[in-house]
Amino acid sequence: MSIIFKQTIFLILLGISFKSFASNQVLHQLDWMKGRWVGGYNGSNMESYYTTSEGGLILGQTKIAGHKGIEFYEFEKFEEQDGDILLTPMPFGKLGVTFTATLVTNKKVIFENPEHDFPNKIIYMLERENRMIARIEGIQNGQYISEEFVYSLKN
Repeated sequence: MSIIFKQTIFLILLGISFKSFASNQVLHQLDWMKGRWVGGYNGSNMESYYTTSEGGLILGQTKIAGHKGIEFYEFEKFEEQDGDILLTPMPFGKLGVTFTATLVTNKKVIFENPEHDFPNKIIYMLERENRMIARIEGIQNGQYISEEFVYSLKN
């Protein structure tokens, strides 16, 4: 094998390793979400759980329960794919549409899917230690709508 061929292979492998490392670092930035989060919503109790990013995947589940029982539940999958961070919510356990992260920091992530009717934007942000705000936004029936969900961390 020639030295140029060996160097080329080395650089290709280094690039693949670096891409993998960099991608996991981006998903790892969402580890502030891990844990049990609770809050209230329209007089009902809201509870969400999120795992760490270990293995390149964050799993979440959300439940809203009121006086008459379960009003809403959803599973969430956060993953890295081709350098993008994706969120796929599964409302009532049914596969939903996928949203792509347009902003990822250590305290905030914005997911968007302009093709989806409502919501077309999902935002999670750590407002302060142990306090997270989840927000959904979009156009519904020709009007801009947003809903905010305020959580406290309860581990």
